[in-house]
Amino acid sequence: MLFKYNGRNIEVPDDFIIKCGEHAESRGMTLEAYIAEAFEKLKRDELNEERRVAWNEAHQRKVAWNEAETDRRMSVIGQNGNDGLHYDEVHEDCGTDECCKEC
Repeated sequence: MLFKYNGRNIEVPDDFIIKCGEHAESRGMTLEAYIAEAFEKLKRDELNEERRVAWNEAHQRKVAWNEAETDRRMSVIGQNGNDGLHYDEVHEDCGTDECCKEC
């Protein structure tokens, strides 16, 4: 049997249609209602996939490497220095290498 869906032709074997009819009957449905339900599910799945792809693309653009921002940050680090010397400074009172108001 040939189905036309969303501009596509979908060839479905006759024995599959018979099994769908048996399953539809066990659910108290007609074969037509069963097939309509299957195509509605297919449409929802395609829409969800389109939404997932669109979200992923938007997320990738959002987190994409920003060369200008990276250069700006590196310039700030270069201006302020990043020699690590401050890691050797330990406060006697609290034992941390960060300045705290208690010391």
